[in-house]
Amino acid sequence: MKKTLKLAMALVIFMVVVGLTGCGGVKQHIRTDADLPNFTKDKIVIMPASTWGLPGDKLAQSAALLGGFVAAFGKQGVSLQPLQPVLEKMGMGSMSWRMARGMYHMVSFHKTYDFKKDVGYHGSSELPKIIDATAKIISLASKQLKLKFKPKYVAVINVDGYGNWYSFGYSKKLRITCGLYNVKTGLVEKVIIKTKSVSSNEAAILAELATIGGDMKALLAEAPKAEK
Repeated sequence: MKKTLKLAMALVIFMVVVGLTGCGGVKQHIRTDADLPNFTKDKIVIMPASTWGLPGDKLAQSAALLGGFVAAFGKQGVSLQPLQPVLEKMGMGSMSWRMARGMYHMVSFHKTYDFKKDVGYHGSSELPKIIDATAKIISLASKQLKLKFKPKYVAVINVDGYGNWYSFGYSKKLRITCGLYNVKTGLVEKVIIKTKSVSSNEAAILAELATIGGDMKALLAEAPKAEK
């Protein structure tokens, strides 16, 4: 009887965990006159990945998230991760997080793709600073990484975690924000926002982060669809 009860309990827990990892949604936001890159020809610089609100090793999480994201771009992706120590010394270590969160706010609340116009985000000063900082980062990357091309597109990815309580344990709701920024025009071309829930187990989160980058790049490269 006890063995049967344990098996039943294990099955229920398994079903809950599977259910948590399966739920969520995706929203694609594309500027009406977007100048999207050719993902098989254009070089795209990729900001260091960032995570927030997740239990576990932050460095391992960022590495897992960025690894999958950069790998999905193949030879067309140029990672700026080597610059992270320099960015931290310059006081710009959180730029990936700030850029992604700024993109999320712009498209979700004000339906704009111009950092300069979204003055409702932390006052009128935060978003213009992102533009200036990005320009500095691109200039730094060109020199430090000796880039043989003039960067036009910047890709960024960020994962925010929020805790939820379920009767059989904890879960984490993930909000993944991924976007493309055009250095030449100063406009955001496309933003993907995806939400899903996963087990709060650190190993499970790390495994999930390793797959997210590839999934988000695939969504970035999809043909434009009408925004609902």
